[in-house]
Formats: sequence, structure tokens, C-alpha cells
Amino acid sequence: HAGCTTNISDLHARRVLGRKEYRKFVDFYDRSVLGEGIHCLKCGSFVNLPRDGDPMVQCPYCAYRWCVRCKCPWHPNIKCSERADVEVEEWREAHGAQRCPGCFKIIEKDDPESCNHMTHKNTDVMPCTRERTDFCYCCGVEISPDYPHAELDKPDIPHFPDGVFQDCRAVQLGYATMVQKRRLTGRS
Repeated sequence: HAGCTTNISDLHARRVLGRKEYRKFVDFYDRSVLGEGIHCLKCGSFVNLPRDGDPMVQCPYCAYRWCVRCKCPWHPNIKCSERADVEVEEWREAHGAQRCPGCFKIIEKDDPESCNHMTHKNTDVMPCTRERTDFCYCCGVEISPDYPHAELDKPDIPHFPDGVFQDCRAVQLGYATMVQKRRLTGRS
């Protein structure tokens, strides 16, 4: 409250505040005593931000280093926008998951035997940045929402010639061949 000069002790705050409010109290207290900072992404300890503007932060408690800009493990000599999260990408490839072509979030099917036509919406638990993005789980190409799910750049060609439970046209032709043909015609 404006003009109040009384400090609330940690003991009193813990007794009267709920868990969420108490965490907020501790955050504000840490900042008032320690200065501007952030919680360590690994151990959760409060860490001061570097004063020189350096984006690398190192926790003095667990020695974990991360980038304050993108909140990812420290990546020297690589811009945040150019950084590929190697571990996540390796996991995605190992599990056969795809990225939504609308927002690039990783999508994994619960059942590998289910339909290969994927719909990612802005109302999903992990929302898409678009209202709706339809794509092929086999190759990641964006397709039309209506059956027979044509490719956006080739509306007369069905992407799933044998149905949505079978391999898509890209897999049948050989993915490298399809990508090569698109590059030759100037399509990405």
C-alpha cells in the first residue's frame, strides 16, 4: 500500500497467504533484497541478471548456464533465432513426430495406426498460432482441410491417394524426390 513503511516477515506471510500468493511474495522479497533477477531454470534459485547486458546467466548454486533472452541452455556464438534445440529435434525424429507447418510446434500422434491427416487448432491444449492448420503427419506438408485433402499448391492432386490411413503421396514417391521436384519448380 502506498505510504506503508511496515515490513511483513516471512513467517507472517507464510501463515496468511495461499501458496500462489506466498510464492509471489517471496519473488518480490528476493528482488527487493537482491535486485533484478530471474529464477534458475534448473534448480529454481534466485539469480541476479548480469549488469553488463550479457545474455548468458550462470546460477551460482548449481552452475547451470542459460540464455536470458530465449530461456534455453547457453548457446555461445549462435543467435537465439538461429538456435535449433538439438535434443528436442533428436527426440522428434526418433519418435517420428512432426512439426505443425503453421506454428512449428511438435505434434505427436497417440496411436501410430491412426489417421495421418492432422488438425492443429488455436483451441487445442497446445494452441496453434493460426485458427486451424491441416497437415500430413507422414511428411509435414500443409494440406486442405476438406477430403480428399489436396496439397495447397496442387489442389487437383489428393495428398493421400490410398486414404488417410495409408502413406501419403510424398512417402510413396520418395520424400527426397518430392522435395527435389518442388525446388526445381520454385515451390518450397
